[in-house]
Amino acid sequence: MDCHSRERKILHLDMDSYFASVEQQQEPSLRGIPIGVSGKPGTRTVVAAASREAKPFGVKSGMPTWEAKELCPQIRFVQGHMENYQKCSRTWLQIMREFSPILEIFSIDEAFLDITDTVERFGGELKLAQQIKKKIRNQLGKYITASIGIAPNKTFAKLVCQKVKPNGIFILKRKNIPALLKNTIPKEICGIGSKTAAKLEKMGISSLAELGNYPLENLKAVFGSSAQNLKLFGQGIDNAPVVPYWQEEKEKSISRSFTLPKEVSTFEAAKPVLFRLAERIARKMRNKNVFGNTITLQLRNLNFKTQTRQKSISYYTQDAREIFATCVKLYKKFKGFENIRLVGIRVSNLTKEKNMPQNMFKTNWQELTKTVDKINQHFGEKIVHATSLPANKILKPPIGYNQEKVKPV
Repeated sequence: MDCHSRERKILHLDMDSYFASVEQQQEPSLRGIPIGVSGKPGTRTVVAAASREAKPFGVKSGMPTWEAKELCPQIRFVQGHMENYQKCSRTWLQIMREFSPILEIFSIDEAFLDITDTVERFGGELKLAQQIKKKIRNQLGKYITASIGIAPNKTFAKLVCQKVKPNGIFILKRKNIPALLKNTIPKEICGIGSKTAAKLEKMGISSLAELGNYPLENLKAVFGSSAQNLKLFGQGIDNAPVVPYWQEEKEKSISRSFTLPKEVSTFEAAKPVLFRLAERIARKMRNKNVFGNTITLQLRNLNFKTQTRQKSISYYTQDAREIFATCVKLYKKFKGFENIRLVGIRVSNLTKEKNMPQNMFKTNWQELTKTVDKINQHFGEKIVHATSLPANKILKPPIGYNQEKVKPV
């Protein structure tokens, strides 16, 4: 039997309460109590991760800390340490590579592994999953656990993984897929959002099995080009391959955002952080040797209202000053936006082709930024800043900027 006729075996690994578990592993006083990983203590922020002790109270990721406190008065908030999470991720990803080279990184705490060609070498699905979990425990500690789902495709490997959290193993055989379809509602599938699920419910579709049996033309009338994929989900089919991390398609955009420790009433007060974000994006673009010409500014206020404005400039750039200057112009398109809580920038339409004016100033500036990049890479990114803006504006961002995580928009 050739490899194309064999049933695929796809493993999905999801770390349990990841950030919180890492904090509990490293600090014994946090073990066994409800904790929430958040920003700098004393600032208004959101829960980045809730420990397994906090989740039964209804505390979950993305929830404002004040709401989490109302649900769980005894919760203890701790500041996150992204460098520790990244270090742990490198460890468990390396463990996964020992069981198959076909590894797709889904997020900092999730990954897919195609074990079709290697599973028998390790004694079958169950023994392979048990070995992965044992190695994670031995190398990271007993408070850092993972759940594993194994199925004939990625979508259902992820689905069954969620059903056995925390610290479980679920192996789904193809013969058992029909029973699973009957007992699974569409919104449980990764790829079916809340709006799509609501539309399906209005159509009288309450299970994946019903979705799979629904006439395709009727689905197309509501969902257009997405209808085919929805019907396949309802039939338990997902032909998407596990894409090894070295084969992933090139980035379509580079973005960064930052939640301010305290809201600011004017855009002027947010400019220092905005420029730092532009610097970080520009530095990453230079590291990847890409240029972009479409710039998006994102703002969110105290009431979580989010607005974005976008502009495509006539040339390609990787210059923080030009990205920042475009964002300043974009702000003029925001009407009556006050109490700014989050700022974000995205640069898209990336290319490796240079298409910008090459004069003496540009050449000198590019050499300067390259030098600054080297210094920052060696000593830390906040040591030197190349800027034409007033030093008192750029070098004094709001308190808390250096401590909190800068994340994708």
